[in-house]
Amino acid sequence: MKVIEELGHTADKGIHIEADTREELFEAAVTGMARMLKEDSAKGKQLDLTEKIEISAQDLTSLLIKFLSEVLTLSDIQNALFTELEIDLLQDHTLKGRIRGYREEHIEEDIKAVTYHQADVRQTEDGRYQTNIIFDI
Repeated sequence: MKVIEELGHTADKGIHIEADTREELFEAAVTGMARMLKEDSAKGKQLDLTEKIEISAQDLTSLLIKFLSEVLTLSDIQNALFTELEIDLLQDHTLKGRIRGYREEHIEEDIKAVTYHQADVRQTEDGRYQTNIIFDI
């Protein structure tokens, strides 16, 4: 089960994510960021864009931030929203897979950056994964 909640912050917006697995956490993060960019981002859209993603980082939290930053950059370059992640490999330091999305000219929110503020991927006592992601808007 995935949980995505918006977090309020001055000049920033954020999401709190909880998921059963690391894979679900990354999938929820890309969906949550797409919703931040456009509230109804996934409703009835044909996902006709696919981009290969390969990210490496020093730890899981950095991997998530670098991944979302790459998705944000690709969204900006292609005037697109990426709403889904297909994972081929996810380890503590490496993510390989594909993001899927669609062209979108009308983005509701301008995200300037994905920040490390409050980001800390943790596994809870019951085995679930959680973190906060703050976006600079």
